[in-house]
Amino acid sequence: MTLKWSSQRTIANSRIVKTSVIWLFIVPFVAKLLSTIDDVIQLTIFEGSISISTVLPFSWQLLFFAAISFTIAGIIYSIACPEIVKNYENHAQFESDGKTRLQINSALKDMAWDQSDKKFKEKYVSFVKKYLQTYSKLPLQYSDENLNKDGVSLLENISDIEGKNSNAFYYVYELSDTHGQPWIWSSLIFYVVGFICFTIIGIQNILYVVETFG
Repeated sequence: MTLKWSSQRTIANSRIVKTSVIWLFIVPFVAKLLSTIDDVIQLTIFEGSISISTVLPFSWQLLFFAAISFTIAGIIYSIACPEIVKNYENHAQFESDGKTRLQINSALKDMAWDQSDKKFKEKYVSFVKKYLQTYSKLPLQYSDENLNKDGVSLLENISDIEGKNSNAFYYVYELSDTHGQPWIWSSLIFYVVGFICFTIIGIQNILYVVETFG
């Protein structure tokens, strides 16, 4: 099963995910504060005694774990998701932001070029060759060795471009959207764990209300 970064964009940009990091600081602070007092406080009001528990509620613990999960997922998404997918939903947005073929080529290079080995990653060689043959003036007969030698300069040189920018954009966009499957799966798993924690909290609250009025 192939996942896409774009399917997580709405989640990554949601308020609940972005604000969850606050609980990473609030929950430990409250837990530390409560640890300095007795687990149960006895209060006397109008000759009656009331016991107040100062143990951190389980729902708060779940909230903390949800915040951790969302934060980790957000970090993975922020670092691993290609910029062209993270920042734009379509070519119209990309173009209105002043981006051109140069940025499209750069997105492809960032994804496909292996900086340490100074060559295109094997799984992207055919895609890069097809892109350059379609959207530049690369000869149809072109060896992989020459592609590794000249490919970067061909992507950086936009003086001899071919085709529409919109078509080039979506070609690179679709490749980028599925780039880094292990990272996409990792971020998705952490998002799911976070939402499971929130679901449990919601169920607990519903049951508490039902018991209160029962």
